[in-house]
Amino acid sequence: MTISDYASLIVDAGEYSGNDKFVHVAPRLLGLAELKLNRGLRVADMESSATLTLSNGNASLPADFLEAREVRTSANVPIRAV
Repeated sequence: MTISDYASLIVDAGEYSGNDKFVHVAPRLLGLAELKLNRGLRVADMESSATLTLSNGNASLPADFLEAREVRTSANVPIRAV
């Protein structure tokens, strides 16, 4: 079973479920599955970098911030948690 695009995913999921009415609810079910997987899954394609500007020792994080993998100073020196 090779899933190469969205249409083949729908067909394979419908066959696996044994329900011929699956096509009508597929977008919703796949969207819910995607949300659940994205909460716990971390892959390189999800990473981005941002430059923060400090104001009185504080900085605003990007709206889509989940967690920091690495923090560096302006001199490119990693900052380690203590």
